[in-house]
Amino acid sequence: MNLENIRALAFDVGGTVLDWRTGIIRDLTAWGKGKGMTHDWEAFTDQWRTNSLDMALNAKQADLPRGNIDGVHRHTLAALAKERGIDAMNDEELDCLTMFWHKIPAWPDAPAAHARLRERFVMSTITILSVRMIIDISRIAPFHWDSIISCEMLEWYKFHPSSYARAAELMGFEPEEIIFVAAHNLDLKAAHDAGFHTALVIRPEEWGPSTDLNNMRDHVSDPDFEIDIETIGMTELVDRLCD
Repeated sequence: MNLENIRALAFDVGGTVLDWRTGIIRDLTAWGKGKGMTHDWEAFTDQWRTNSLDMALNAKQADLPRGNIDGVHRHTLAALAKERGIDAMNDEELDCLTMFWHKIPAWPDAPAAHARLRERFVMSTITILSVRMIIDISRIAPFHWDSIISCEMLEWYKFHPSSYARAAELMGFEPEEIIFVAAHNLDLKAAHDAGFHTALVIRPEEWGPSTDLNNMRDHVSDPDFEIDIETIGMTELVDRLCD
C-alpha cells in the first residue's frame, strides 16, 4: 500500500479508542455502593453492552429508540434492570446511569497516538456512538477530531455496507484514500468490503477475561496493518504510518 495515497484515518471508537468496560464497571460499582447494593457489576456491564450491540448493529437509524445509541443504552438498561430485579433503577436513575457512557475513559495509549497521527492525516470517527457521546468523551481524553461521523447521522448502523460508503462521502474522500482502524473483525471486514484499507488494533482486555470475545484476529479480510497492543501499543500504528 502506498501511504502517499492515504488522506485520512477513520476510527471505530468504542473498544478501539475507549476502554468502555473499565469505565462502566467503575461507575456502576460506585453507584451501587452509594445505594448500599452489591451486585455482579462486571457481568451486568458485559450484558448491557451485548444487548445494546445486538439492538444497534445493522439496524436502521429510524428504528432505534431516540434514533441513536443513547436511546439504545437507556432502553436496554431498563430491560436489564427489570430482568435482574434492581428496583433502585427507577426512571430518574436510568437516565443518570445511561450518561455513564458519556465519560468512559480512553485507552492509555490512545490520546498521544491520536495527536501524532493527526499531524499527518485527517482524523475522523465512523462509530455507533452518538455525536454527543463523542463530544463529551473527547473533551475528557482529550481527542481533537477533524470530523465526527456517527451512525445516527446515517440511514443505517454498522455493519451495513452503506454506512461506510456514506461516511466516506461525508468525509469527501474515496474509500481507498482512507484507513479504517478498529479492534473488531466484523467491522474491519465490512469496511474492507466497502473499499477501505484497514488496520486491526488488537485490544486483548476489551472484554476483560473473555478470551473468546477478545480474539479479534479471526475472520479479518487481510488487514493492511495488524497492531498488537500487548507489545508496543498504539504507538506502533504511529511508527508505521508516520515514519
